[in-house]
Amino acid sequence: MSIKCVLNKNTIFHSVNDASSFVSIKSKNTSTVHFSLSVRAGHFFDPDDIQGLSHLLEHMLFLGSRQQPNPNQIIHHIQEKGGSVNAWTSGEFSNYHFSCPNESFSEIIPAFIDAIFHPLLSMDMIEKEIDAIDAEFKFKRKDELRRLYQIHKETCNPDHPFSKFSVGNAALFRQHSCSYLRSSLKEFHSRHYTKSNIRVALCGSSLSNHDIQTLTASLEHLPSIPEVQTGWPQLYRKQDLKIQIDVKPLQKARRLIVSFALQTKIKRVENALFYISHLLGDESNGSLLAYLKAKELATNLVAGSGIEGSDFKDFNVNIQLTEKGEDDIETILNSLFYTLTLIRKDDENWRRDEKAFLDNLAREHSESPPSLDAICEYADRLFENSHGHINEPCTQEELMSALGWMTTDNLRIKLISPNIEANRVCAYYDAQYAVHDLSDSKIQVCNNPTENPEIYLPKRNPYAKSSPKKVPRHNRFSSPRLINSRKYKKVWFSQELQFNSSKGDLYCSFDLPSLCDNAQNNAVKRIWLLAVNDRLQESLYHASIAGLHYRLYGHQCGFTLHCRGFTDNLLGLAADVLDKSFNDPLDEKAFNHAYHAQKRALANTLLNKPINRLLSRLGVIIQKYNYAPASLLSALDTINFTNFSQVISHSFRHSYSESLLHGNWTLANSEFWSSHLDTLPSRFDIPSISRHVIQLPLGKTSINCVECEHEDAAVVLYLQAPSDSAKDTAFCMIVEQLLAGPYFNALRTEKQLGYIVGSGYVPHNQHPGIAFYIQSPTHGPNELYLAMISFLKEQINNLVFYKNYWPSIRKNLLKQVSEEDTNLAKQSQRIWLNLAAGDMSNNRQKQLAFAINEFSFDELVEDAKSILSRQSFGELILYTKGKFSFLNNDFGKNITNLSRFKDEASFFD
Repeated sequence: MSIKCVLNKNTIFHSVNDASSFVSIKSKNTSTVHFSLSVRAGHFFDPDDIQGLSHLLEHMLFLGSRQQPNPNQIIHHIQEKGGSVNAWTSGEFSNYHFSCPNESFSEIIPAFIDAIFHPLLSMDMIEKEIDAIDAEFKFKRKDELRRLYQIHKETCNPDHPFSKFSVGNAALFRQHSCSYLRSSLKEFHSRHYTKSNIRVALCGSSLSNHDIQTLTASLEHLPSIPEVQTGWPQLYRKQDLKIQIDVKPLQKARRLIVSFALQTKIKRVENALFYISHLLGDESNGSLLAYLKAKELATNLVAGSGIEGSDFKDFNVNIQLTEKGEDDIETILNSLFYTLTLIRKDDENWRRDEKAFLDNLAREHSESPPSLDAICEYADRLFENSHGHINEPCTQEELMSALGWMTTDNLRIKLISPNIEANRVCAYYDAQYAVHDLSDSKIQVCNNPTENPEIYLPKRNPYAKSSPKKVPRHNRFSSPRLINSRKYKKVWFSQELQFNSSKGDLYCSFDLPSLCDNAQNNAVKRIWLLAVNDRLQESLYHASIAGLHYRLYGHQCGFTLHCRGFTDNLLGLAADVLDKSFNDPLDEKAFNHAYHAQKRALANTLLNKPINRLLSRLGVIIQKYNYAPASLLSALDTINFTNFSQVISHSFRHSYSESLLHGNWTLANSEFWSSHLDTLPSRFDIPSISRHVIQLPLGKTSINCVECEHEDAAVVLYLQAPSDSAKDTAFCMIVEQLLAGPYFNALRTEKQLGYIVGSGYVPHNQHPGIAFYIQSPTHGPNELYLAMISFLKEQINNLVFYKNYWPSIRKNLLKQVSEEDTNLAKQSQRIWLNLAAGDMSNNRQKQLAFAINEFSFDELVEDAKSILSRQSFGELILYTKGKFSFLNNDFGKNITNLSRFKDEASFFD
């Protein structure tokens, strides 16, 4: 949920004393409290000689405090209560935040405040955390956004603190003694972590007087000194504007980022910028993007996002280019500035009124409580306005003020392409780039754009009508009801009685055996989905901004259409999507565009970070109809427009279909949908395709090495449960919850083996499993795997240590699996997933809760031994070696041919 949806009549401003206050927001339909504490102490405030100090301090605050002296003790405390905690550091702020069950808030908040305001800052932990930050830095060295960010820092005013290196690394920190770092951390903390320099926001459904009093008492005794004054110079000097920055990316990317530097108090123009983003980002007929796509100059456009602070913002127009577009930048600039001219000249108020109406509609009918991210953003905003006020829609005066900044005098252009000629290399990330003044011809085009009749401002939105209506509800439809008796076409219908929403969900899935039986046809399906979605977006864009959303996406055995929103027009939208998908063949131009886009996307996945590559490969190995990016890339070379068209035409003739209408629907709606499916050119004459899951061999470990260009080594250890029973599922969830904190603490905090360390409950088609993972710039796969196995052996052989934690872990898991749906969307998704798994009565949650509740600790200890024996759990090691040696062959049997391994494997029933 956006920040605009946070404020409502249940927002209360609490005064602690003259120097501090906080905001509580009462939300409905949630059993969780979100809490955010923002400190005006981001990297802008770092001392020049220790850049990254604020980031190091952020790490240190979770590593021991006056009341909780052990490293990560506050993290474990919150996790034991069923919550989660995190922090981040930006330019102006450091933000510390957590989520927890309502009933745990009063117990957690004093400990959390103690961790933030009374850190120990031990020298041993400083040394270790420098290594952790260095691993984080090395992990992100090939991140395209980080590289672009550093170039941005090198092309702005060097006297502005934005230009500082915000992350820090071992080389910088270890220029100083550990004692000097500790004294600098203490000084920084004392100066900035004060009562007057923080803002607090929290959100929950049942915040009690005791909760508020506990928080107030925790904040009352914080130190109070005057706020640190900033007085920073402007972010850009004259020589930093009217320039073009050419950047050579690592991935095969072509982008044009047109930035307007707004060096003003952003609050003054914020609402106008939202409106300009709305118009520039329009994707309907006549829009800027529609024109660029028609001329094959661009494929995507996003307007509005960019770096920002309290007194500056980059308003970006980010355009994904084609090769043709890269060679015709001036036409793109002409089109953009002509669109801005249209906005300036528009003297009709109805567009602003319509935007305000749609925004209000979204606010009034918002179903989800504010997210933790929204609460964090809200806490930061409280520095600019103590009441967190969000203005009404922009006025003409505000609009003209914002547009006044969108001229060539404030222009910066970035061209990202493999073809640029670089003459500079940025610090820390080694990205190649070049900087030069904007050419006179580009400036002339922008200042005097040529009129273009193919571009015009959006027409009235046909979906922006009166408030949506609610249909009568009936108890007999509270559970899914099968409304037709066709063997290979099922349509389920149910109404929701809990939320009284005017919205609904429609899911419709098609199993198409011809599109999943080999990599080539799977690639054909991907191209088709990309091309169809691209075509639909232009004609249905107005629906999406009026609260009617659709998503056409692939699954292992075919594809699914999901529509959700106000049901008045949703059924017609869904029918329109399917009609256009099945009945309007794609032309060769659309095929070529989607083909090349898919090829670029697959090629770029091969450049993903090691852990991402491994988790993706895990799904490929375990799921029968999942194919590796490299296989799909090879398959693309065999596909042309002719055989593509033949495969699609043949595949759609025979299918299995299953649908669900849930929410603000009538029985007549579902009957109409069932009848409409019969008009499609597909015979529903085949059974549903089983989502096969490979059964990993018992008694021996399978190993797969994944090629990756990254220098880091990474290992994923996957343990596959013997069945998909509720008991085995419960066991996997319990073990993962039990070991997650200790695993992170042992391998990252204590041993410093890597920056990316974690575990997760990882099901495939509802078959349970557990994954432990680690990525490291300093240790090879052999050391990492041995550390993982050593940890598991030690922990499982000493599980009795966790006996005192067992009740709270079981309680938290029971709460997690028994939690009621917080909104209609989650309820619809749960019902749909249960139907897909054959759970017609929606009993899976109850069965899982029963299994967790029935587990005794002694039974848990006994069953855990089966993991070490390898007699019931399958074991798979996935790894990338980076700059290190291959994994020792003695650890298991290598999968040398992935296709053969899957062909010869057994599958669970």
